[in-house]
Amino acid sequence: MGGAHYEGWQFIGVTTVAGPGGRWTLALEVNGHPGVTAEAVAAVSAGTRIVAHRYNGGDGVGWFHRLQDGGVRLEF
Repeated sequence: MGGAHYEGWQFIGVTTVAGPGGRWTLALEVNGHPGVTAEAVAAVSAGTRIVAHRYNGGDGVGWFHRLQDGGVRLEF
């Protein structure tokens, strides 16, 4: 593997999780950030909710988004 994005490839693992409010989906994206950008996940949130968070190892850069039905409801 080479480069920050593994020579153009990015890994995203996805699984369904059972919770007290019903089933939900957990996605883990390694060494990337498209999955936490509001632009990238807005369409995916149609008819559901998404919480996306990125933490970059303490360098002061991060994102948190909560989207529902294609719209951003909270971000910081």
